[in-house]
Amino acid sequence: MKTEVGASKERQTGRWIVRATLVVAAITLCVRLFSLRPLPDQAAVNVTLLKAVMTPASRSSNQESSTDISSLKRPVSGFQARALAQLAAVVDDSAAVETWLAEGLTDQPSFELTQFELCLLYWNAGRRDVALQACQGTRASAKYWLNQGLNQLGLGNQDEALAYFQMAGYTDSSNAEAWRQLGLGLFAGGYYDKAVIALERVFALESKPPADVYESLGAAYLKLNNVAMARDIFNRGLSVYPDDRVLYLGISDTYRLENDFAAADSWYSRLLQRWPYDAHAWGLRGQLAEQDGRMEDAVTYYEEAIATQPDGLGYWLNLALAAQATGDIPQATEAYLRVLEFRPEDTSTLLQVGRFLVETDQIDEARELFERVLVLQPDNDEAAALLAGLVNPPTRP
Repeated sequence: MKTEVGASKERQTGRWIVRATLVVAAITLCVRLFSLRPLPDQAAVNVTLLKAVMTPASRSSNQESSTDISSLKRPVSGFQARALAQLAAVVDDSAAVETWLAEGLTDQPSFELTQFELCLLYWNAGRRDVALQACQGTRASAKYWLNQGLNQLGLGNQDEALAYFQMAGYTDSSNAEAWRQLGLGLFAGGYYDKAVIALERVFALESKPPADVYESLGAAYLKLNNVAMARDIFNRGLSVYPDDRVLYLGISDTYRLENDFAAADSWYSRLLQRWPYDAHAWGLRGQLAEQDGRMEDAVTYYEEAIATQPDGLGYWLNLALAAQATGDIPQATEAYLRVLEFRPEDTSTLLQVGRFLVETDQIDEARELFERVLVLQPDNDEAAALLAGLVNPPTRP
């Protein structure tokens, strides 16, 4: 019994010793920390900033807040500058926001982050030109501007997307994707000279740009009537992307612009050997044959296009015109009637087919079409004049 009591006392004594040791250690640590505490004028806490932060957000006096913030001693760190800019933004003091962000640019470790905040301030305020200058060289923000541009592009805001892509290129001039998106957007918007500059930058940055860079850059040079450069770009593209049909079409276009119909047709032939069911290529080859005066070939090529795409209205209309030029009236008539199936109430089409029917002595059919035009447009003078000019065929005895 005594042994158990003695053991219990020893355990209690041990616990007290441990507790006492921990307390002494804690006191010692506190004393050491206190001895290391900086003097009040060396403290890291900025009293003015702390007061501003603790000020209720509902305070109505903007002037009071600005006065408190402006009394902070300079220089400030980038963190302090951005914090103070946020406080100024809460009270709608845009001038103070700009002032503090500009002040924070002197803090080199956080320079780019502060500069990005300043760029956003200018951008959101509609000061895009100033933002471009302020953001130049902030490479880390390029992805932000690029993603914003892609988002705007997805929403169909072409001009806004271009502005973001331009900003991405300005912030990081080595970002090939930013220049690619900018170049493609400029080309789509019809800014061909600017598109050339942006897309050529992609070539300078990448040894193997995507196929659409070759396609758009070559097409931009064509729009600028620089056929030699366009052909060079298309040829370079084919050496990298030999299965890109758009590049074949581009080379064909360069020869068509030079009226070298034989060379252009040879490129269409090469394309169609690879893609024999390309209705668009057959249609273009038909147009080329018409330009070259080979109307029978044009008929053949339009027939191939229709075989691949029977609902291609343009191919039927081109076939009708080509067949009419060759003197094949039945084929032309059939093609025109198919056109009417696609546009039964289009008055211009009705008049066009009606004139063909008059020229080929199909008077009753022409009269029906002119009357249909007048039902759709009672005041159509051309239809009335054509109808009045029809000569009835002689009656049989």
